Amino acid sequence: MSSQASAGVMVAPAAPGALGRAIDPTVLLRYLEALRHWQASLRTSLDDVDRYSRTAVHQDALLGDITLAMAVMQAIDAQIAKIIEKWDSGRVLAQQTTEISTLLWGRLDDNLNATLAVSFVEACALGTTLVRSLRDRLDEAGALLGGRLAQLVSRADAIELLAARCREKIANAPTIAVPNPNVVGDVPTDPTVATQFSARLDEIDAALTAVEQQFRAPLQERDELRSVMGAYLEMAAVRGCAESNDVVAAEQAARMTLWSAPCDLAVGREQVAELQRAVHASAPRPGVMNAPRGASSR
Repeated sequence: MSSQASAGVMVAPAAPGALGRAIDPTVLLRYLEALRHWQASLRTSLDDVDRYSRTAVHQDALLGDITLAMAVMQAIDAQIAKIIEKWDSGRVLAQQTTEISTLLWGRLDDNLNATLAVSFVEACALGTTLVRSLRDRLDEAGALLGGRLAQLVSRADAIELLAARCREKIANAPTIAVPNPNVVGDVPTDPTVATQFSARLDEIDAALTAVEQQFRAPLQERDELRSVMGAYLEMAAVRGCAESNDVVAAEQAARMTLWSAPCDLAVGREQVAELQRAVHASAPRPGVMNAPRGASSR
């Protein structure tokens, strides 16, 4: 399940204005930005619920509420499209913002079953409640927890590959082990321990994030040192000192380190710093300083 959905179902932003009243365009813009973010979040959560409900033991018991949630989501999407069309990228006057207030606070006409008479604002609240309820029921069934566990296992496998690459390419790479999500055991069938199981998954998720960063950081630093080296060589070319003995020697030393495996980052840092000193210490050739790259002195 996505991290956004696993963190919980977002609450819809509070709608501005009132039925039949003009709305300040600045306030309306902020609301529409928050509304689109919420819409994407609710869609992600609902899609996750729909996907994982198919693995639930009692999926038939969820079908009615999932169907209703899908209908509400469709109505929300349709109404937001009308609002965005009326907003017209902010090219609105008081009349248009008044019409938008009607779209927000008036009853949805043809998007939901006639027996479900709700406004757009009420539909947003209903959609949030339905998806949240479905998530809770699926958590009890273990479907969502199983999906989260499977994603963590897949993520751990990817980090193992990253760790292997880091150890191959970087000298003195981290020696920490990648957490194994399977240590949590099987997904519980008892709803009373589902919360504890979910908390353990959260801990493993956080541990994976920390370990991933430790293995990714050395590789990123190596790439950054290569980039800095390239920048100083560009500077040397502009200054006309790229072929000076000191610059050439510093470049060769840094290149030997940064393009070798395993790469000693401590040595690489010092060698890039030495290249920097060599470039700054070399006197520019007359007529070359500030010349475009590739231009020759005359």
